[in-house]
Amino acid sequence: MFISAGADAACNTSVKSTICDSSPTNPQATLIGAGNVPSEDGRTVTVENGSSIAVGNSNAISLRDRANVNVLQGGTVSAVSTNTGGLYRTGGNTIEFRNAGRLTVAQGGQVSSNGTQIPAEAVNLQGAVNVITNSGLIYGKNAAAIWFQNLAGLNTVVNTDTGVIQAPGNVIGATGNGAVDFINRGKVIGNLFFAGGDDTLRLYTGSSISGNFSGGAGNDTVFLNGTGGSTLPGNFSGFETLYKSDSGTWILSGTLSGVVRSEVVDGTLILTGENTNYSGTMLVDPSGTLEARAQSLPPTVTDNGLVRFAQPDAGTYAGSLSGTGAIEKTGDGVLTLAPSSGANTYSGGTTITQGTVAIAADSAIGAATGGLTFNGGTLQLNDNLDLAPTRSISITSAGGIIDTQGFASTLSQGVGGTGTLTKAGSGTLTLNGANT
Repeated sequence: MFISAGADAACNTSVKSTICDSSPTNPQATLIGAGNVPSEDGRTVTVENGSSIAVGNSNAISLRDRANVNVLQGGTVSAVSTNTGGLYRTGGNTIEFRNAGRLTVAQGGQVSSNGTQIPAEAVNLQGAVNVITNSGLIYGKNAAAIWFQNLAGLNTVVNTDTGVIQAPGNVIGATGNGAVDFINRGKVIGNLFFAGGDDTLRLYTGSSISGNFSGGAGNDTVFLNGTGGSTLPGNFSGFETLYKSDSGTWILSGTLSGVVRSEVVDGTLILTGENTNYSGTMLVDPSGTLEARAQSLPPTVTDNGLVRFAQPDAGTYAGSLSGTGAIEKTGDGVLTLAPSSGANTYSGGTTITQGTVAIAADSAIGAATGGLTFNGGTLQLNDNLDLAPTRSISITSAGGIIDTQGFASTLSQGVGGTGTLTKAGSGTLTLNGANT
Protein backbone atom coordinates (compact mmCIF):
# COMPACT_ATOMS: atom_id res chain seq x y z
CA MET A 1 0.00 0.00 0.00
CA PHE A 2 1.41 3.38 -1.01
CA ILE A 3 1.02 6.12 1.59
CA SER A 4 1.72 9.54 0.12
CA ALA A 5 4.16 11.62 2.12
CA GLY A 6 2.60 15.04 1.59
CA ALA A 7 4.29 18.16 2.94
CA ASP A 8 5.11 19.08 6.52
CA ALA A 9 2.34 21.08 8.11
CA ALA A 10 2.14 24.23 10.13
CA CYS A 11 -0.51 23.49 12.77
CA ASN A 12 -1.85 26.62 14.40
CA THR A 13 -4.33 26.58 17.29
CA SER A 14 -6.82 29.29 18.15
CA VAL A 15 -8.94 28.57 21.23
CA LYS A 16 -10.03 24.97 20.50
CA SER A 17 -9.53 24.90 16.74
CA THR A 18 -6.30 23.62 15.18
CA ILE A 19 -5.72 24.07 11.44
CA CYS A 20 -2.80 22.35 9.75
CA ASP A 21 -1.79 23.74 6.36
CA SER A 22 1.08 23.06 3.97
CA SER A 23 3.29 25.88 5.17
CA PRO A 24 6.86 24.60 5.63
CA THR A 25 7.68 27.04 8.43
CA ASN A 26 6.46 24.86 11.27
CA PRO A 27 6.90 21.08 10.59
CA GLN A 28 4.36 19.04 12.56
CA ALA A 29 6.23 16.02 13.88
CA THR A 30 4.71 15.95 17.37
CA LEU A 31 1.24 15.00 18.53
CA ILE A 32 -1.74 17.33 18.73
CA GLY A 33 -3.75 17.16 21.94
CA ALA A 34 -3.22 16.00 25.51
CA GLY A 35 -5.48 12.94 25.55
CA ASN A 36 -7.87 12.13 28.37
CA VAL A 37 -8.11 15.53 30.04
CA PRO A 38 -11.02 18.06 30.15
CA SER A 39 -9.12 20.64 28.14
CA GLU A 40 -9.34 18.33 25.12
CA ASP A 41 -13.15 18.33 25.04
CA GLY A 42 -14.73 20.06 22.05
CA ARG A 43 -11.49 20.31 20.08
CA THR A 44 -11.46 20.60 16.27
CA VAL A 45 -8.48 19.59 14.15
CA THR A 46 -8.43 20.17 10.38
CA VAL A 47 -5.67 18.76 8.19
CA GLU A 48 -5.78 20.66 4.93
CA ASN A 49 -4.78 19.77 1.39
CA GLY A 50 -1.05 19.18 1.07
CA SER A 51 -0.41 19.05 4.81
CA SER A 52 0.99 16.11 6.75
CA ILE A 53 1.12 15.24 10.43
CA ALA A 54 3.80 12.54 10.64
CA VAL A 55 4.96 11.38 14.07
CA GLY A 56 7.19 8.59 15.25
CA ASN A 57 6.60 6.41 18.32
CA SER A 58 3.60 8.44 19.49
CA ASN A 59 -0.04 9.29 18.98
CA ALA A 60 -0.56 11.85 16.21
CA ILE A 61 -3.90 13.29 17.42
CA SER A 62 -5.21 12.52 20.92
CA LEU A 63 -8.35 14.35 22.08
CA ARG A 64 -11.27 13.63 24.40
CA ASP A 65 -15.06 14.18 24.09
CA ARG A 66 -16.89 15.90 21.22
CA ALA A 67 -13.77 15.95 19.07
CA ASN A 68 -14.07 16.89 15.41
CA VAL A 69 -11.18 15.75 13.23
CA ASN A 70 -11.22 16.50 9.50
CA VAL A 71 -8.62 15.13 7.11
CA LEU A 72 -9.23 16.93 3.84
CA GLN A 73 -8.29 15.87 0.32
CA GLY A 74 -4.52 15.68 0.10
CA GLY A 75 -4.07 15.70 3.88
CA THR A 76 -2.30 12.85 5.71
CA VAL A 77 -1.99 11.81 9.35
CA SER A 78 0.42 9.00 10.23
CA ALA A 79 2.33 7.46 13.10
CA VAL A 80 5.18 4.93 13.21
CA SER A 81 4.67 3.49 16.68
CA THR A 82 6.82 0.68 18.02
CA ASN A 83 6.32 0.35 21.77
CA THR A 84 4.56 3.38 23.27
CA GLY A 85 1.60 3.21 25.62
CA GLY A 86 0.07 6.39 24.20
CA LEU A 87 -1.87 8.99 26.15
CA TYR A 88 -4.80 6.64 26.79
CA ARG A 89 -2.42 3.75 27.56
CA THR A 90 -3.90 1.76 24.65
CA GLY A 91 -0.91 2.01 22.31
CA GLY A 92 0.47 4.47 19.80
CA ASN A 93 -2.77 4.98 17.90
CA THR A 94 -2.57 7.52 15.11
CA ILE A 95 -5.88 9.23 15.94
CA GLU A 96 -7.80 8.66 19.17
CA PHE A 97 -10.62 10.33 21.08
CA ARG A 98 -13.30 9.30 23.54
CA ASN A 99 -17.06 10.06 23.33
CA ALA A 100 -19.38 11.82 20.84
CA GLY A 101 -16.60 12.63 18.40
CA ARG A 102 -16.36 12.75 14.63
CA LEU A 103 -13.60 11.79 12.23
CA THR A 104 -14.10 12.68 8.57
CA VAL A 105 -11.56 11.54 5.98
CA ALA A 106 -12.22 13.10 2.59
CA GLN A 107 -11.50 11.46 -0.75
CA GLY A 108 -7.75 11.70 -1.18
CA GLY A 109 -7.18 12.00 2.56
CA GLN A 110 -5.23 9.35 4.50
CA VAL A 111 -4.93 8.14 8.09
CA SER A 112 -2.37 5.41 8.64
CA SER A 113 -0.59 3.42 11.31
CA ASN A 114 2.76 2.48 9.83
CA GLY A 115 4.65 1.11 12.81
CA THR A 116 5.30 -2.41 14.09
CA GLN A 117 3.30 -2.07 17.31
CA ILE A 118 0.26 -4.36 17.23
CA PRO A 119 -1.94 -2.36 19.66
CA ALA A 120 -1.45 0.84 17.64
CA GLU A 121 -4.37 1.34 15.29
CA ALA A 122 -4.88 4.05 12.71
CA VAL A 123 -8.04 5.07 14.60
CA ASN A 124 -8.91 4.09 18.17
CA LEU A 125 -12.24 5.16 19.66
CA GLN A 126 -12.03 5.07 23.45
CA GLY A 127 -15.76 5.60 24.07
CA ALA A 128 -19.14 5.62 22.34
CA VAL A 129 -21.47 7.76 20.19
CA ASN A 130 -18.65 8.42 17.74
CA VAL A 131 -18.96 8.58 13.94
CA ILE A 132 -16.23 7.83 11.40
CA THR A 133 -16.97 8.87 7.82
CA ASN A 134 -14.30 7.68 5.42
CA SER A 135 -14.07 8.66 1.77
CA GLY A 136 -10.28 8.26 1.63
CA LEU A 137 -7.96 5.67 3.16
CA ILE A 138 -7.73 4.35 6.73
CA TYR A 139 -4.82 1.93 6.87
CA GLY A 140 -3.16 -0.29 9.45
CA LYS A 141 0.16 -1.77 8.39
CA ASN A 142 0.50 -4.28 11.23
CA ALA A 143 -2.51 -3.52 13.42
CA ALA A 144 -6.23 -3.21 12.80
CA ALA A 145 -7.25 -0.06 10.96
CA ILE A 146 -9.96 0.80 13.54
CA TRP A 147 -10.34 -0.30 17.15
CA PHE A 148 -13.19 0.22 19.60
CA GLN A 149 -12.37 0.39 23.33
CA ASN A 150 -15.91 1.04 24.59
CA LEU A 151 -17.55 -1.56 26.85
CA ALA A 152 -21.05 -0.32 25.99
CA GLY A 153 -22.83 2.11 23.66
CA LEU A 154 -22.75 2.49 19.87
CA ASN A 155 -20.14 3.69 17.40
CA THR A 156 -20.80 4.21 13.68
CA VAL A 157 -18.51 3.76 10.68
CA VAL A 158 -19.55 5.01 7.23
CA ASN A 159 -17.24 3.89 4.44
CA THR A 160 -18.40 5.77 1.34
CA ASP A 161 -18.10 4.62 -2.27
CA THR A 162 -14.56 6.05 -2.55
CA GLY A 163 -13.48 4.86 0.88
CA VAL A 164 -10.90 2.14 1.55
CA ILE A 165 -10.31 0.59 4.98
CA GLN A 166 -7.39 -1.83 4.99
CA ALA A 167 -5.41 -4.00 7.37
CA PRO A 168 -3.40 -7.22 6.97
CA GLY A 169 -5.78 -9.30 9.08
CA ASN A 170 -8.84 -7.97 10.86
CA VAL A 171 -9.79 -4.50 9.68
CA ILE A 172 -11.61 -3.66 12.92
CA GLY A 173 -11.37 -4.89 16.48
CA ALA A 174 -12.92 -4.25 19.87
CA THR A 175 -12.12 -4.67 23.53
CA GLY A 176 -15.61 -4.91 25.05
CA ASN A 177 -19.27 -5.38 24.24
CA GLY A 178 -19.95 -2.02 22.63
CA ALA A 179 -22.01 -2.06 19.42
CA VAL A 180 -20.86 -1.02 15.95
CA ASP A 181 -23.01 0.12 13.03
CA PHE A 182 -20.78 -0.42 9.99
CA ILE A 183 -22.04 0.99 6.67
CA ASN A 184 -19.98 -0.02 3.65
CA ARG A 185 -20.32 1.44 0.17
CA GLY A 186 -16.59 1.23 -0.57
CA LYS A 187 -13.77 -1.30 -0.12
CA VAL A 188 -12.81 -3.26 2.96
CA ILE A 189 -9.50 -5.04 2.38
CA GLY A 190 -9.15 -7.67 5.10
CA ASN A 191 -11.49 -9.49 7.47
CA LEU A 192 -14.42 -7.74 9.11
CA PHE A 193 -14.82 -9.35 12.53
CA PHE A 194 -17.05 -7.76 15.17
CA ALA A 195 -16.82 -8.46 18.89
CA GLY A 196 -19.36 -8.87 21.70
CA GLY A 197 -21.88 -6.11 20.99
CA ASP A 198 -25.15 -6.10 19.07
CA ASP A 199 -23.58 -5.09 15.78
CA THR A 200 -25.06 -4.10 12.43
CA LEU A 201 -23.36 -4.49 9.05
CA ARG A 202 -24.97 -2.61 6.14
CA LEU A 203 -23.55 -3.49 2.74
CA TYR A 204 -24.48 -1.69 -0.46
CA THR A 205 -24.09 -2.92 -4.02
CA GLY A 206 -20.79 -1.75 -5.44
CA SER A 207 -19.00 -2.34 -2.14
CA SER A 208 -16.60 -5.17 -1.43
CA ILE A 209 -15.03 -7.10 1.44
CA SER A 210 -11.99 -9.13 0.48
CA GLY A 211 -11.98 -11.38 3.54
CA ASN A 212 -14.45 -13.16 5.79
CA PHE A 213 -16.94 -11.43 8.08
CA SER A 214 -18.25 -12.40 11.47
CA GLY A 215 -20.73 -10.81 13.84
CA GLY A 216 -18.97 -12.29 16.86
CA ALA A 217 -21.04 -12.54 20.01
CA GLY A 218 -24.19 -10.52 20.66
CA ASN A 219 -27.29 -10.19 18.48
CA ASP A 220 -25.91 -9.16 15.10
CA THR A 221 -27.64 -8.18 11.85
CA VAL A 222 -26.45 -7.79 8.26
CA PHE A 223 -28.35 -5.84 5.60
CA LEU A 224 -27.69 -6.32 1.88
CA ASN A 225 -28.89 -3.11 0.23
CA GLY A 226 -28.74 -1.12 -2.98
CA THR A 227 -29.47 -1.37 -6.70
CA GLY A 228 -27.34 -3.05 -9.34
CA GLY A 229 -25.35 -6.12 -8.36
CA SER A 230 -22.51 -7.25 -6.09
CA THR A 231 -20.78 -10.45 -5.01
CA LEU A 232 -19.58 -11.39 -1.54
CA PRO A 233 -16.94 -14.14 -1.63
CA GLY A 234 -16.54 -14.71 2.12
CA ASN A 235 -18.40 -16.86 4.63
CA PHE A 236 -21.07 -15.48 6.95
CA SER A 237 -20.75 -16.46 10.59
CA GLY A 238 -21.96 -15.00 13.85
CA PHE A 239 -24.79 -12.95 12.34
CA GLU A 240 -28.14 -13.87 13.80
CA THR A 241 -30.18 -12.09 11.11
CA LEU A 242 -29.63 -11.41 7.41
CA TYR A 243 -31.91 -9.09 5.41
CA LYS A 244 -31.76 -8.65 1.63
CA SER A 245 -33.42 -5.30 0.85
CA ASP A 246 -33.82 -2.96 -2.13
CA SER A 247 -34.07 -3.93 -5.80
CA GLY A 248 -30.47 -5.00 -6.38
CA THR A 249 -28.92 -8.45 -6.72
CA TRP A 250 -26.47 -9.91 -4.23
CA ILE A 251 -24.50 -13.10 -4.90
CA LEU A 252 -23.21 -14.91 -1.81
CA SER A 253 -20.57 -17.44 -2.79
CA GLY A 254 -19.76 -18.43 0.79
CA THR A 255 -21.91 -20.14 3.40
CA LEU A 256 -24.62 -18.84 5.71
CA SER A 257 -23.11 -20.65 8.68
CA GLY A 258 -24.41 -19.32 11.98
CA VAL A 259 -27.20 -17.16 10.54
CA VAL A 260 -30.40 -17.85 12.48
CA ARG A 261 -32.88 -15.96 10.31
CA SER A 262 -32.58 -14.89 6.67
CA GLU A 263 -35.15 -12.82 4.79
CA VAL A 264 -35.28 -11.69 1.17
CA VAL A 265 -37.41 -8.56 1.48
CA ASP A 266 -36.85 -7.21 -2.03
CA GLY A 267 -34.66 -7.80 -5.07
CA THR A 268 -32.67 -10.99 -5.66
CA LEU A 269 -30.43 -13.02 -3.40
CA ILE A 270 -28.32 -15.64 -5.21
CA LEU A 271 -26.66 -18.38 -3.19
CA THR A 272 -23.79 -20.31 -4.76
CA GLY A 273 -22.09 -21.71 -1.65
CA GLU A 274 -22.73 -24.84 0.37
CA ASN A 275 -25.80 -24.29 2.52
CA THR A 276 -27.31 -27.75 2.89
CA ASN A 277 -26.38 -27.77 6.59
CA TYR A 278 -27.92 -24.36 7.24
CA SER A 279 -30.24 -24.75 10.24
CA GLY A 280 -31.84 -21.30 10.32
CA THR A 281 -35.00 -20.03 8.70
CA MET A 282 -35.19 -18.60 5.18
CA LEU A 283 -38.13 -16.34 4.28
CA VAL A 284 -38.79 -14.92 0.80
CA ASP A 285 -41.19 -11.98 0.84
CA PRO A 286 -43.62 -11.18 -2.04
CA SER A 287 -41.17 -8.76 -3.69
CA GLY A 288 -38.16 -11.01 -3.19
CA THR A 289 -36.42 -13.66 -5.29
CA LEU A 290 -34.15 -16.38 -3.92
CA GLU A 291 -31.99 -18.12 -6.53
CA ALA A 292 -29.74 -21.14 -6.10
CA ARG A 293 -28.82 -24.60 -7.29
CA ALA A 294 -30.40 -27.40 -5.29
CA GLN A 295 -27.01 -27.92 -3.65
CA SER A 296 -26.88 -24.33 -2.38
CA LEU A 297 -30.47 -23.81 -1.21
CA PRO A 298 -31.14 -24.03 2.56
CA PRO A 299 -33.15 -27.12 3.59
CA THR A 300 -36.20 -25.13 4.71
CA VAL A 301 -37.61 -22.19 2.74
CA THR A 302 -40.81 -20.23 3.31
CA ASP A 303 -41.49 -18.89 -0.16
CA ASN A 304 -43.97 -16.02 -0.41
CA GLY A 305 -42.25 -14.57 -3.48
CA LEU A 306 -40.16 -16.54 -5.99
CA VAL A 307 -37.62 -19.31 -5.54
CA ARG A 308 -35.64 -19.86 -8.73
CA PHE A 309 -33.67 -23.07 -9.13
CA ALA A 310 -30.85 -22.10 -11.50
CA GLN A 311 -29.73 -25.66 -12.13
CA PRO A 312 -27.07 -26.14 -14.83
CA ASP A 313 -26.28 -29.66 -13.62
CA ALA A 314 -28.09 -32.54 -11.93
CA GLY A 315 -29.18 -31.84 -8.38
CA THR A 316 -31.69 -33.12 -5.84
CA TYR A 317 -33.50 -30.86 -3.42
CA ALA A 318 -34.82 -32.84 -0.47
CA GLY A 319 -35.76 -29.78 1.56
CA SER A 320 -39.14 -28.26 2.32
CA LEU A 321 -40.75 -25.46 0.28
CA SER A 322 -43.79 -23.76 1.80
CA GLY A 323 -45.58 -20.42 1.51
CA THR A 324 -47.74 -18.61 -1.03
CA GLY A 325 -44.99 -18.03 -3.58
CA ALA A 326 -43.88 -19.67 -6.82
CA ILE A 327 -41.02 -21.84 -8.06
CA GLU A 328 -39.16 -21.43 -11.34
CA LYS A 329 -36.65 -23.83 -12.87
CA THR A 330 -33.93 -22.42 -15.15
CA GLY A 331 -30.69 -23.90 -16.40
CA ASP A 332 -30.20 -27.00 -18.57
CA GLY A 333 -29.73 -29.49 -15.73
CA VAL A 334 -32.13 -31.90 -14.05
CA LEU A 335 -33.68 -30.75 -10.77
CA THR A 336 -35.18 -33.54 -8.71
CA LEU A 337 -37.70 -32.38 -6.11
CA ALA A 338 -37.87 -35.06 -3.44
CA PRO A 339 -39.03 -33.44 -0.19
CA SER A 340 -38.01 -35.51 2.81
CA SER A 341 -41.17 -34.30 4.57
CA GLY A 342 -43.22 -36.02 1.88
CA ALA A 343 -44.65 -32.89 0.28
CA ASN A 344 -43.93 -29.31 -0.68
CA THR A 345 -46.78 -26.97 0.19
CA TYR A 346 -45.96 -23.75 -1.69
CA SER A 347 -49.08 -22.60 -3.52
CA GLY A 348 -47.91 -20.06 -6.11
CA GLY A 349 -47.27 -22.56 -8.88
CA THR A 350 -44.31 -23.99 -10.76
CA THR A 351 -42.78 -22.73 -14.02
CA ILE A 352 -40.30 -24.85 -15.96
CA THR A 353 -38.37 -22.48 -18.19
CA GLN A 354 -35.27 -24.54 -18.94
CA GLY A 355 -34.01 -28.02 -18.30
CA THR A 356 -35.94 -30.66 -16.38
CA VAL A 357 -37.90 -30.96 -13.16
CA ALA A 358 -38.11 -34.58 -12.01
CA ILE A 359 -40.75 -35.75 -9.51
CA ALA A 360 -41.97 -39.03 -8.05
CA ALA A 361 -45.18 -37.55 -6.61
CA ASP A 362 -47.53 -34.73 -7.53
CA SER A 363 -47.03 -33.18 -4.07
CA ALA A 364 -43.39 -32.46 -4.92
CA ILE A 365 -44.52 -29.46 -7.00
CA GLY A 366 -46.49 -27.85 -4.21
CA ALA A 367 -50.11 -27.49 -3.22
CA ALA A 368 -52.66 -29.17 -5.47
CA THR A 369 -54.10 -25.75 -6.36
CA GLY A 370 -50.76 -24.43 -7.62
CA GLY A 371 -50.48 -24.24 -11.40
CA LEU A 372 -47.87 -25.87 -13.63
CA THR A 373 -46.52 -23.77 -16.50
CA PHE A 374 -44.32 -25.12 -19.26
CA ASN A 375 -42.11 -22.34 -20.64
CA GLY A 376 -39.68 -24.42 -22.66
CA GLY A 377 -38.81 -27.02 -20.03
CA THR A 378 -39.51 -30.66 -19.23
CA LEU A 379 -41.44 -32.43 -16.47
CA GLN A 380 -39.95 -35.86 -15.89
CA LEU A 381 -41.89 -38.58 -14.06
CA ASN A 382 -39.86 -40.87 -11.80
CA ASP A 383 -42.84 -43.03 -10.84
CA ASN A 384 -46.41 -43.81 -11.83
CA LEU A 385 -48.33 -40.70 -10.82
CA ASP A 386 -51.22 -38.46 -11.78
CA LEU A 387 -51.10 -34.71 -11.44
CA ALA A 388 -53.81 -33.36 -9.14
CA PRO A 389 -56.95 -32.51 -11.19
CA THR A 390 -57.10 -29.13 -9.41
CA ARG A 391 -53.66 -28.18 -10.75
CA SER A 392 -53.98 -25.98 -13.84
CA ILE A 393 -51.56 -26.75 -16.66
CA SER A 394 -50.56 -24.19 -19.29
CA ILE A 395 -47.98 -24.04 -22.05
CA THR A 396 -46.37 -20.84 -23.33
CA SER A 397 -45.20 -20.37 -26.91
CA ALA A 398 -41.85 -21.85 -25.85
CA GLY A 399 -43.56 -25.24 -25.51
CA GLY A 400 -43.08 -28.04 -23.02
CA ILE A 401 -42.31 -31.74 -22.63
CA ILE A 402 -43.69 -34.41 -20.33
CA ASP A 403 -41.24 -37.30 -20.12
CA THR A 404 -43.01 -40.32 -18.67
CA GLN A 405 -39.89 -42.48 -18.92
CA GLY A 406 -41.39 -45.97 -18.40
CA PHE A 407 -44.26 -44.86 -16.17
CA ALA A 408 -47.95 -44.08 -16.61
CA SER A 409 -49.75 -40.83 -15.89
CA THR A 410 -53.22 -39.39 -16.43
CA LEU A 411 -54.06 -35.71 -16.77
CA SER A 412 -57.71 -35.21 -15.86
CA GLN A 413 -57.62 -31.47 -16.33
CA GLY A 414 -57.35 -29.67 -19.62
CA VAL A 415 -54.07 -28.29 -20.91
CA GLY A 416 -54.18 -24.71 -22.20
CA GLY A 417 -51.90 -22.15 -23.73
CA THR A 418 -50.30 -21.18 -27.02
CA GLY A 419 -47.45 -23.67 -27.11
CA THR A 420 -46.95 -27.31 -28.06
CA LEU A 421 -46.92 -30.17 -25.56
CA THR A 422 -44.53 -33.00 -26.48
CA LYS A 423 -44.69 -36.46 -24.97
CA ALA A 424 -41.38 -38.26 -24.39
CA GLY A 425 -40.53 -41.61 -22.82
CA SER A 426 -41.88 -45.16 -23.27
CA GLY A 427 -44.65 -44.85 -20.68
CA THR A 428 -48.29 -43.89 -21.17
CA LEU A 429 -49.65 -40.35 -20.88
CA THR A 430 -53.45 -40.18 -20.91
CA LEU A 431 -55.14 -36.82 -21.56
CA ASN A 432 -58.75 -36.83 -20.31
CA GLY A 433 -59.43 -33.10 -20.11
CA ALA A 434 -60.64 -30.51 -22.60
CA ASN A 435 -57.37 -29.27 -24.05
CA THR A 436 -57.13 -25.83 -25.62
